[in-house]
Amino acid sequence: MIQTRGLAKSLATKALIVFVMVLAIQCTGAAQLSIDQLLKKVSETYQSAQNYQISAEKDVEVGAVGEAHSLDGSRSYANFHQSSKFDINFAATAQSRRRLTVKDEKQETVIVDDGRTSWTYLSGKKQYKEEPSVSPGIASQAANKVKTGTDILSEYQNLLVNRFRNLSGYASSSTLEKDERIKIGGEKKDCYHVRIQTAGGSHDLWIDKDSFLVWRSKDSTPTPQEGITLQTTVTVTLKAADLNAKFEDGFFTFKPPEQAKKVDSIKL
Repeated sequence: MIQTRGLAKSLATKALIVFVMVLAIQCTGAAQLSIDQLLKKVSETYQSAQNYQISAEKDVEVGAVGEAHSLDGSRSYANFHQSSKFDINFAATAQSRRRLTVKDEKQETVIVDDGRTSWTYLSGKKQYKEEPSVSPGIASQAANKVKTGTDILSEYQNLLVNRFRNLSGYASSSTLEKDERIKIGGEKKDCYHVRIQTAGGSHDLWIDKDSFLVWRSKDSTPTPQEGITLQTTVTVTLKAADLNAKFEDGFFTFKPPEQAKKVDSIKL
């Protein structure tokens, strides 16, 4: 009797183990997405974002390596490296209201657009400029190509959000790399690692497995010139992201700091 009970218990345990293994295999299989499916989910996530706020850190590295030969037979060598770091906070609404704060070692730049009026403030100069808003996506038409506050707003909106809305169109030039777990603040995020090759360089994305948010992007753009390659690498790591944000009244209205001087033009 005791042996029979022991045998039954052993069989039940084995059956449970087999059931758990089968369930684990099914779950693992369900979690695997093709590159087309994955990029489509990312696109849908960002297309649905209308009112959002994102804080991030941007690292820019510029390096030059190689050697160049002149007509007289002499050579010049390049071994140059420079890095810059920026703290970013960007917010936008479906009504084309936007607010951007970019802070580096030298100063803080604040650009606010309420859909009618745009303000640009530089803390280092304690100056701000006020001008009518320009619809997002319309580039500056200035003959000297001087960047405006609207240009900067659009650049960061594209860097953080807009470029991911049509990501599904790059499936044919994308590959799935080994999954990674990256640290964001005090948390670790399980991410898909996607690499996209374009004519302009390589683009690596670390995509949250649950929310399909791009927590980190790394864009490497080489520019060869007469034997010397200048490469710019821009890495953006999100600190926090709210794709369904709510804003207090006045958030998209600029209030000049004390001693700030209003000027007619600002060089960005």
